[in-house]
Amino acid sequence: MSKRGFLLPEESEVDRGGDMMRRREDMLRRFEDKSFRIVRLGEEHVDAVAAVHLIAFPGFFLSFLGESFLKEFYGSFVNDETAVSLIAEDIEDNRVLGCVIGTTCPAGFFRRLVCRRWAHFALSAFGAAMKNPLIIKRLFRALAYRG
Repeated sequence: MSKRGFLLPEESEVDRGGDMMRRREDMLRRFEDKSFRIVRLGEEHVDAVAAVHLIAFPGFFLSFLGESFLKEFYGSFVNDETAVSLIAEDIEDNRVLGCVIGTTCPAGFFRRLVCRRWAHFALSAFGAAMKNPLIIKRLFRALAYRG
C-alpha cells in the first residue's frame, strides 16, 4: 500500500520480463544519440506506448490501473481533434521510446474522452477497482481534471 492509498503493482507486472533499469538506460542513450524521430501517435503505437508508460512510471496511479486502461487512455488521444500526441521512435527498428500527449482545450478534455468511451474505460479499470475500491473516488475526480 502506498501513501496515496492504492496498491502498487508488483515489479513482475510492470517489468514484462526485462531489467527495468537496462530498458530506461537504453531509452536515455537513444535520446542522447539522437537516433530517433518524432512522429504523430497512431493506433499502431498505442500498445508500445502503454508498455513504455509501465516501464517509465512504475507505481503511479495510471500504471496501477493496468495495461488495458493505458491502451484505452492513449488510444483515446489518437483521434481526438484537440489532442496533441507525439512519439519518439527508434530510427533503426521503429521501437517507441517515449510519448508526449496534451490537448489544446484542457477544460473538460478527460470528461469528454470518458463520455465518448465510458464502457471501454470502465471495463479496463474494473480489475484495478476490484483490487482496491478506494480508487473509484479518484477515477471520478479525474473526470473533473482541467489540465
